[in-house]
Amino acid sequence: MQGSGFLRRSKMKKFIFISCLFFASAASAQSTAGITGVADTGYNVQAEYRKNIKNYPGISIAEEINSSEISVERNISYCSVGSRKLALDVFKPANQSKTKRKAIIIIHGGGWRSGNRTLHYPLAQKLALMGYVCITPE
Repeated sequence: MQGSGFLRRSKMKKFIFISCLFFASAASAQSTAGITGVADTGYNVQAEYRKNIKNYPGISIAEEINSSEISVERNISYCSVGSRKLALDVFKPANQSKTKRKAIIIIHGGGWRSGNRTLHYPLAQKLALMGYVCITPE
């Protein structure tokens, strides 16, 4: 039986290696056309609200939650790309817990061209109130 465990680990390592190669090649094949290095500020919550209120009259803009029950750490540098440091924010319940908490990574859309991590602060705060640790990276 020990031999079959070794084969499973060996196959798993091979699978992981091949998967990494596949995803690395897919990532390097992504188009970089149009990337200027300048943040696109054309997308914002207020503009989207004005555009969608006509078709969805019951919608409202989610407001940030200011609560002592939420602990927030902002602008934590987690890596560098060239001279630019990328940052993330962590939202979690303020009360200490000896048990591990589930974490949710909230990645904004925009194809690395528009939008930013601050768009999801209200969602991260609401989830933190529910007991989750939320991370909003650039």
